[in-house]
Amino acid sequence: MNLNINNMNPNALRVIFSESSPSNLLENDLELVNVIQNGFHLMDSLETPVQQQQEPKRYYQFRIFPCFTNVKIHFNRLMLLSLLDHNFTMFYTLLCLFLTILVALFGSWLLYLNFYKDIHVFIFCFVIAGCQYSMLKSVQPDASSPTHGFNKIIIFSRPVYFIVVSGLVLLFHYSTLYKQTWGSFTVYSIECNPKEVISTAKECLITFLLYFPLVFSFGLFPQVNTCFMYFLEQIDIYIFGGNATCSVVSAMYCVFRSILSVFLLFGFAYAGLSEQKKSQHILFSIYCGLIVATSYHLSRCSSDPMPIWNIVKKYLCPMDDDHLEEKLQGKKLKAEASRKNIRKERKTSSISRYDESFRDEKSPSESINRIDQELHDPLPQKLIHTVNARLKSDLIICTLVCIFVFGIHCSTVFSALQPQLNPILWAITISLGLLLHYIFPHLRKQLPWLCISRPVLKANEYSQFEVRGQAKIMWFEKLHVYLCFFERNIVYPVLFIASITYDAPLIVDKFGLLGGSLILTVCALKALRSSFSDPSYQYLILCFSVLLFQYDFGNKVSETFLLDYCLTSIVFCKSYEFLLKIQFVITYIAPWQITWGSAFHAFAQPFSVPHSAMMFLQACISAIMSSPLYPFLGSAIFLTSYPRPVKFWERDYNTRRADHSNTRLVTQFDRTIGSDDNNLNSIFYEHLTRSLQHSLCGDLALGRWGSVSQGDCFVLASDYLNCLIHIVEVGNGLVTFQMRGLEFRGTYCQQREVEAISQNVEDNEGCCCCEPGHLPHLLSLNAAFSQRWLAWEVTTTKYVLEGYSISDIPAASMLQVFDFRKVLISYYVRSIIYYASKASKLEEWLSNPQIQAALRGTLDRSFVDLDPVFNMNIDEDYDFRSSGITRNSYCSNYLDWIHYCVGRRKNLTIDKAKDSPFVSLCFALSLLGRRTLGAASHNTVSSVEFFLYGLHALFKGDFRITCERDEWVFIDMDLLKKVVAPAVKMSLKLHQDHFTSPDDYDDPATLYNAISQHNDKLVISHEGDPTWRNAVLSGTQSLLALRHVLDDGVDEYKVIMLNKRYLSFRIIKMNRECVRGLWAGQQQELVYLRNKNPERGSIQNAKQALRNIINSSCDQPIGYPIFVSPLTTSYAETNEQLSSIVGGSLSLGVVKRAVMRFWRRIQRRCIEGCSSGGTVGHEEGGFGHDGVFAMTTFNIHAPYPPSIESNIMSGAGSMSRGNRSSLASIGKPSSSTLASLAGLLSSNSNPSESSTKHMNPSTNTIVSSNCDNISTNPSECSRELKTEAMGSAVGQVKSEGSSGVATLERVRIIDPYQVHDALNLGRRIDVMWPDEKMRARGGRTFWKDWLPEIGMEGQVVHKWIPNHRDPNRRSNVDRTILLIKIEDKYVPISESGVMNVGGVGVGEGEDKNDARFIIHSCKYVIHLVEIHREFSSGSITYDARDRKRC
Repeated sequence: MNLNINNMNPNALRVIFSESSPSNLLENDLELVNVIQNGFHLMDSLETPVQQQQEPKRYYQFRIFPCFTNVKIHFNRLMLLSLLDHNFTMFYTLLCLFLTILVALFGSWLLYLNFYKDIHVFIFCFVIAGCQYSMLKSVQPDASSPTHGFNKIIIFSRPVYFIVVSGLVLLFHYSTLYKQTWGSFTVYSIECNPKEVISTAKECLITFLLYFPLVFSFGLFPQVNTCFMYFLEQIDIYIFGGNATCSVVSAMYCVFRSILSVFLLFGFAYAGLSEQKKSQHILFSIYCGLIVATSYHLSRCSSDPMPIWNIVKKYLCPMDDDHLEEKLQGKKLKAEASRKNIRKERKTSSISRYDESFRDEKSPSESINRIDQELHDPLPQKLIHTVNARLKSDLIICTLVCIFVFGIHCSTVFSALQPQLNPILWAITISLGLLLHYIFPHLRKQLPWLCISRPVLKANEYSQFEVRGQAKIMWFEKLHVYLCFFERNIVYPVLFIASITYDAPLIVDKFGLLGGSLILTVCALKALRSSFSDPSYQYLILCFSVLLFQYDFGNKVSETFLLDYCLTSIVFCKSYEFLLKIQFVITYIAPWQITWGSAFHAFAQPFSVPHSAMMFLQACISAIMSSPLYPFLGSAIFLTSYPRPVKFWERDYNTRRADHSNTRLVTQFDRTIGSDDNNLNSIFYEHLTRSLQHSLCGDLALGRWGSVSQGDCFVLASDYLNCLIHIVEVGNGLVTFQMRGLEFRGTYCQQREVEAISQNVEDNEGCCCCEPGHLPHLLSLNAAFSQRWLAWEVTTTKYVLEGYSISDIPAASMLQVFDFRKVLISYYVRSIIYYASKASKLEEWLSNPQIQAALRGTLDRSFVDLDPVFNMNIDEDYDFRSSGITRNSYCSNYLDWIHYCVGRRKNLTIDKAKDSPFVSLCFALSLLGRRTLGAASHNTVSSVEFFLYGLHALFKGDFRITCERDEWVFIDMDLLKKVVAPAVKMSLKLHQDHFTSPDDYDDPATLYNAISQHNDKLVISHEGDPTWRNAVLSGTQSLLALRHVLDDGVDEYKVIMLNKRYLSFRIIKMNRECVRGLWAGQQQELVYLRNKNPERGSIQNAKQALRNIINSSCDQPIGYPIFVSPLTTSYAETNEQLSSIVGGSLSLGVVKRAVMRFWRRIQRRCIEGCSSGGTVGHEEGGFGHDGVFAMTTFNIHAPYPPSIESNIMSGAGSMSRGNRSSLASIGKPSSSTLASLAGLLSSNSNPSESSTKHMNPSTNTIVSSNCDNISTNPSECSRELKTEAMGSAVGQVKSEGSSGVATLERVRIIDPYQVHDALNLGRRIDVMWPDEKMRARGGRTFWKDWLPEIGMEGQVVHKWIPNHRDPNRRSNVDRTILLIKIEDKYVPISESGVMNVGGVGVGEGEDKNDARFIIHSCKYVIHLVEIHREFSSGSITYDARDRKRC
């Protein structure tokens, strides 16, 4: 029987065998049939359960009510989430239920009132159903949602907007229904009927409800919290004159404090205007003082309430010491428990320096304190201190301002000078504002008025190739600060107080007492507060309000100046925003510079032309609503987005850097944390944010960024740092901003735009299609035209900011050669010896018996470490005869260095012999350190990649002890943490220094000093260590790190070196509506349209708008900035340069110190003027009894004798040799004695006699001095006497005819326009001349046709100094004047108009001794003054030796 069993169906086979007779089959065939049948039964038994098995039904049991049974919901989790949203809390569920009921209630109410008919009823019911279902399942994606996926806030948008609009419809309906009579009113000559206005608004809202599906589909309504914040911000800005806000809480806080201020001021206004005198009543004067002080304080307050809240908590709820102790004790207990869970002994151990709080065997609390101190951020406390100082200053200033304004207003000056006062103030304010906020900023721009090729007012650093110091304060910056201070604090308050006084009765007559007082208070608060906060555009608002309502429309339309000003300010802001939008649109779609990023852009460009009118209408509507106008998918078609506040981004996205402080320990060893460049480079933007926080507000006040207002956006560009700065809030002395740092190595498009903003347009010489060139310092026609078609402009090219210069060197190139690796290993071993000798626990280690037992094996003469990690190519002490490292080979290379390190160790005597325990310890540690490096390098010597891998592992603290001979190090973990670990890092720095000076470190002293200096001043750390971040943010001068970069297939190691210095940035101001529009377009495209193309057309480069830079700065995942800072507030008081001009915060202590300084100065001047007593006759030079200059008898205008004329000094005069006395009989030097001794410098004695008298120690000369109160203020006197003595010694000595007298100063005229040619007229305002002959020859009356010219040289014979105590040397102006003798003429000239060309050397013979005698006399007088100062302070007492020295 031939059967193909393999190809036959089993059932058929079973049938065949069943039909066949068993008698006809052979015995073997029967056995085969039985086997086959058994096999089929087995197969059936295996297949049947599988076929019959069914999936179990899964369901959720949900109990609706407690008394009912459960309801089975046959959905899995994903199916349920796709149908319904997840409710997180019970409050969330109840809120949804409440809103659903309200939607149904208001919808049925509107249907009941029969507002909708026919098809409108169906549409309205569809709107109601959509609002209710959105709370069951949110719309994803939503056009108004700022985030991907589920947004728990956006689900409330539809029901809340429906309830609000429906509520307004019902309110308007019943208000017109129950009040039949409405009185019309006229505003700006427009008659308004309130009933008609309300009815029209009601009809518009009824129709608007039907368009809800379209409105939400296009995303014209923001989510609820954004809308609430936007609404409150608009009220605070346009009604109360406030600033931008940071959050919903901030907006509520700002509106609340504004309403509270209006409520408090309203009472004084109402009380004053209700009296008969109205605006001249004393209560109204109090009101004027209070409103100025209140506006000043509100303008200086930030919109963020947290700083003030922190101060309130600090003083009202201070944290007691017991609570702090409990908190610290809890940390200690946790650390103790964690430490006990770690095994004390293990063969393979991973030790990291970043978990020291868990590994410290001695004191875990000490580790906690160290880490807390290491990661302490001083910035929050500094900000609290700054805000506290500002509040104290405001308290004092507001009080003084209130009193001052009250007093001025009570004098009736504002009413007596009307109506002529207001036009005069308008003209002054407009002129000053035009100068400060238009002319000055344009003169300082890189391209003034886009036609001049370089700034007119240049910074000191403009021509410097590399900035080396802090920016210098220029004269025009000081002038700008002073004029802005005058404008903000004097001009505008006077202007508005005059307007309030003049307009108050008119407003009350028109609107009534109650309404007029409220309107007056709101308008006055808005005007004053906005002028205090940001006066940059106030002059334009004032100009337009005066032109429109005083001249164009006339007084018939005007509703008083205050109302006109407030209305004009709102219209101006919206018109300016509309202008910016139009500029953005026209610049973006200009045909000659359009950049099509995709085929859709080319298709949309021609189709946008017919819709230009619609585009301009959208621009107008978006300007009124303050909503962005964005290009759809980056094309030339523009759409309107939903309204946003100035902050723009709804989500508070801040960059969170990944480092060892916020990652698990195991991940730090398995992979490199934050190994990409972007994560590691974000710290530099964070440090730049700190620098801007200290200096930004002051730099804006100095005018270094040009004209700045809230909402502006700037790009800071340098060699590698490119970031976008968004100015959110601008107040009086504060600025809130946000930084968005871009990638160091940006995309191709980003680099093209960076090149565009760095391009030098001065080289462009084109005019249309030819190149005729351009006039000097002017732009060519093509360059000027192209600059006007940009949405950005360069304001500054040399903005100096403190930061870090970053240098990255490929580590592979430094260690590619074996010799370089040998140098590194050598420095590694020497660093181990250094840190071992400097360790504080060295004595404990050397006396530890366990360590001694472990090191005993190294003392054997036959000891040799044969570990294969040691190699003769990289180990300097490798013994090739023993094929390893022996003690002798080690000592032959490093014993001298060990001896030197031990010799520098103080307060501890260490045995430094070859077989000493210290040498054994250093030897064992060097073997351990090199063995761990070899183990981390996978025991591979030939490959530099493996060597760098092991070096980086040790650098970040991953020490893996794999050899039993090294397990002794577990006896004390400080051997690794404080000796080996820092040695790895120091060796890298020493290896870097080796390339600059290869032979310097051969000297042990130089190497030791270098390691000590690097250890003190340089931070060497892994970039994932929190110590690195703390060092960068605290401003450490120099840092070093080894970076492992794994990015886009790149695997390389870099040595990163940071040096703190001043960086130069280019500041580019962008059209803020361009930035807002591109941001809104990216959010719409990625979140709503879900375009995931990384090379989409909307992010391609567009140089005219910097599209790639702007879109890259969006919040992630929309953009890809490497750092986004939180909203950061910069205060003016933290800028040192601004504080040096206007001073810092005012406090009672500052006032007290200023008064005391003033009183001491008055006291000192009075004492100086009250001189008495003397031993020398008045006829002998005009000196008093004690040698003090007596101005009553000495004729300073008397001509000098011929012998004196040739030796006129810069001092007050000279005296004869007879005016001397001996000091031998004086018990202690008095002030007059010291002053008399200083007169030796101006003596007119014979050189030989002077030399003789100098040799006689018992003879001294008594002369005049300006220091009369040494006992009163010794330090002041010492400084002044030093100055005068040295000034006399280096004074201007001129010889007329004799060649042996010293000449010490000769100058050359460089600016003849600084010559004073009329100082010799004998007027009372002129200076006092030292000689009548000089006066006669010192002006035009003697010079006739001769004039001083550039290049003329002469000797300085006299000097007049401003505010000098001696009238004979006192200048009549605020600068020093030099008297130069040229030929027979004397030329007075300012010191800045000459250049010092050096002095002629002293003469020969005895005149050398005379000059030398003068210098020695100066030193002698200074020494006596120092002695007297110490005596006056009580630190020393005089004895016989002191008298002998005197």
